[in-house]
Amino acid sequence: MAGIGDNLKKLIILLALLILPSFAFAEGGTLLFGIPTKISAYGQLFVSYNVTATPVTANTYTTVTVNVEACSLKRMTYLNNGLMQVDVHGAYLIVASMSFSDGNINVFHGGISINEAEPLGSREFSRKLNANGDIGVASMVCIVPSLVVGDTVGIQVENRTDGSDPTIQYMNVSMVRIGP
Repeated sequence: MAGIGDNLKKLIILLALLILPSFAFAEGGTLLFGIPTKISAYGQLFVSYNVTATPVTANTYTTVTVNVEACSLKRMTYLNNGLMQVDVHGAYLIVASMSFSDGNINVFHGGISINEAEPLGSREFSRKLNANGDIGVASMVCIVPSLVVGDTVGIQVENRTDGSDPTIQYMNVSMVRIGP
């Protein structure tokens, strides 16, 4: 779980974006006081009503691919393997949430993955589930200052306790390009 200091840093960054001076994007549109007047790229991955487990190996990050769909894509490509591909370079705001379950008492880690690398720092979560059908929820918000054409974004999860597989019941990953 992120500490108060981590959340405060995220809030400061978000507030800084809201008070930035205006500037123009090379592709058209402007950022007026931190608010894009023309969003040049965005996309969303989601999982809904899933009951199929995501196979994992203990202590190894795995990209969530089971029943992942994409929608609302503009200048992004869904690669049919749980990943969105960036079609225009820039800084991106990524917001993600996931609810999942497991039949055991386990500690899960996961987060936003760039180019299928393990999630790092501000893009990572940890959640302990108890037995008896406990459903855990995790959410993440981050700014990735530089994605280039061809970079991929997805969600990864790992079981830090044993190799039992989580069921990602619902997931939402939304990306918006916020700057050049």
